[in-house]
Amino acid sequence: MVKVLLLESNPLFRQALVAFLKTNFSSIWLEVVTTGKEAMATVGTFLPDLILLNLKLSDGTGLDLTRWLKIHHPAAKVVLLSSNGSSEYRQAAYTSGADYLLVKESPPEDYLGLLEWILAGLDGTTTSGLVPSEGIDAKIQ
Repeated sequence: MVKVLLLESNPLFRQALVAFLKTNFSSIWLEVVTTGKEAMATVGTFLPDLILLNLKLSDGTGLDLTRWLKIHHPAAKVVLLSSNGSSEYRQAAYTSGADYLLVKESPPEDYLGLLEWILAGLDGTTTSGLVPSEGIDAKIQ
């Protein structure tokens, strides 16, 4: 079972994303936190395979937390969630160590495509033929 940690401070977006994840990925183990501090406390015991992380946090930035995560839990894949998909944001995400950047306003198919692709690789399933849709960065490089 793939462990997913979701850090989202916006209650409406968090609720929608949790519902989406539970509906489309019934085999994941989902843990939800709302602050960077909670994420830092949870990651050591939960040991997530995938971290979905808001770029803007109430107690810091997703970029700083990504840097911390890549030092303390480097095996986890990090998907930064942002309302802004500009090249500057994508470069900042890449520089911080994030594996992917997903624009929050992306259609559900983009979320589904990226997460299926990542999860297939994490659980050892072949990813041949599966590629994220064009609306997202398959890899920030």
